Amino acid sequence: MTSPQLLHDPLVRPYALTKGRTRPRSALPLEALLVAGPQPYGDGALTPEQQRILASCHTPACVAELAARLDLPVGVVRVLGADLLAAGHLRREETPVTRIVLERIIIRLRDC
Repeated sequence: MTSPQLLHDPLVRPYALTKGRTRPRSALPLEALLVAGPQPYGDGALTPEQQRILASCHTPACVAELAARLDLPVGVVRVLGADLLAAGHLRREETPVTRIVLERIIIRLRDC
């Protein structure tokens, strides 16, 4: 009988998704709001995870929310998100971090 933990074990390890990188090239905090940029993202050079991040950013979404929504480690979303920002596929929405924003992040993380 297969253990439940093995059923949820990913086939690809997080370091493989980020090509071994553990830190983003530029700072990308958990509360950073990302939204898909004006460039088309049908780029064949994008990984499936990058395409999933872009598809989830039609409306602004914070890094923590994306990680929860896509069931990816936060570190992976930070690294891939920073790459997508650098390539112009994503843009960062500036928003003041308020208690309300932080509470929303916490609620969404708890719901996942």
